[in-house]
Formats: sequence, structure tokens, C-alpha cells
Amino acid sequence: MRPTGGGPHLLNRWASRVRSTHPTIGCMSTFEPNRRLLDNIARVRAEIETAAVRSGRCAEAVTLVAATKYVDAAITRQVAAAGALDLGESRPQEIWAKFPELFDLDVRWHLIGHLQRNKVRRTLPFVSLIHSVDSLRLLEELQSEAARVDRGADTFDKSSGPP
Repeated sequence: MRPTGGGPHLLNRWASRVRSTHPTIGCMSTFEPNRRLLDNIARVRAEIETAAVRSGRCAEAVTLVAATKYVDAAITRQVAAAGALDLGESRPQEIWAKFPELFDLDVRWHLIGHLQRNKVRRTLPFVSLIHSVDSLRLLEELQSEAARVDRGADTFDKSSGPP
């Protein structure tokens, strides 16, 4: 359960408490993924396989994006070591903070939360996919910055879904 109200300081205290007491998160102290993490990822992949078969799709066409919000870089490294190489963050500043510790991993970062125009320049170099472009002004800013640095990122337009 996520706290409501109280501002960012309350959320940070809540996230710290979850990291220290959660049975899956709190016990991971090395870079090797623990059994519960491996089991969870295997369970999600099995659910994807079942859903894909049921809908007549190929499971390999579905990308599992592991949301790493509220966990630190060490746990994020364990998620990647467990085989989840598409990582999602809802806040750009979390990607900025984790990237220096995880630059050696062959992962694709997804921004799964809102992106403000003033954070485009700093965020674009890190992400492969932006899931929530919610305005034409943001899309124009992304296009302008991508042209400036000669690097782009795929986007999902909230009004039309995946490209």
C-alpha cells in the first residue's frame, strides 16, 4: 500500500521502510538474484506465455518491462541478472541516479511515468522508450532534442497506444 499525501519526504520514508522490511526487497543484499526474485520473474513470464497462447500471439513478441521504482541500484542489478533487461522507471531522476551505477549492464530503460519538458534534455540519452507522451509540446521538445543530439527514443502516444 502506497501512502497518500504528506509530500515527497513521506514517500521516501515509506520506500525506505519497504526496502528494509519487504520479504523480497529487504533480503537482497548481493548482486546475485535471490530465489524469490527468480521465481517471480519466471511466474510473470509463464503468465505472459499463457496469455499469448490464449490470444493467438507469440510470447516472444511481448516485452516484459520490470518496474524498478522504489528499489535501489543494487536490487535493480539483481533484476537484470535474473534476465529482465527492460527496466521501467516512473521518475526520470531515478534513471539519472541509477545509471552511473548500472552503466555496464546491457539493459533498455523505459520511462513509464510522466516526463516534463524541462527534463527532456537530461533524460533522452538514457531511455530507449518513453511510454507516456501526453502533449504535442512534449513530443516537439523530444523531437527537437533528439535531432540536436542525433539520438532518439521510441514513444507511446497516450491517445493512440504503441507505435
